[in-house]
Amino acid sequence: MNINDRMPGVTHRRRRVSDGITVGLYTWQMPDGKILGDGDGNVLSVASRLGDISKMNAIRQYVEKELGIVGGSPHFLEGAVKLTEGENDEQIAQMINGEVPMYDLGSLKDDMKRDRRR
Repeated sequence: MNINDRMPGVTHRRRRVSDGITVGLYTWQMPDGKILGDGDGNVLSVASRLGDISKMNAIRQYVEKELGIVGGSPHFLEGAVKLTEGENDEQIAQMINGEVPMYDLGSLKDDMKRDRRR
């Protein structure tokens, strides 16, 4: 039996389980689901904690007043950090060499859990 047969007219969405990391970036997600950015891969973002109303309002005001874009909403990227081009190149080199990148918050969190168990 299909789950949709039990509840006609109800659509079910997949849920993403949080890693519990409350720092990251707020970006602007357009109504079509795309993240607002330029053609060079740069994304409009502001560093924040999850649920920070002032940062969500700041990015909303910038998008609406400065860019003149109507529609969309703030979107939180858990654990994301802003990097310069040089920092990005350094992290790619670290990954290629089998090292853990400096800003890999998920890896740091796993290490902390492992240390607590010992």
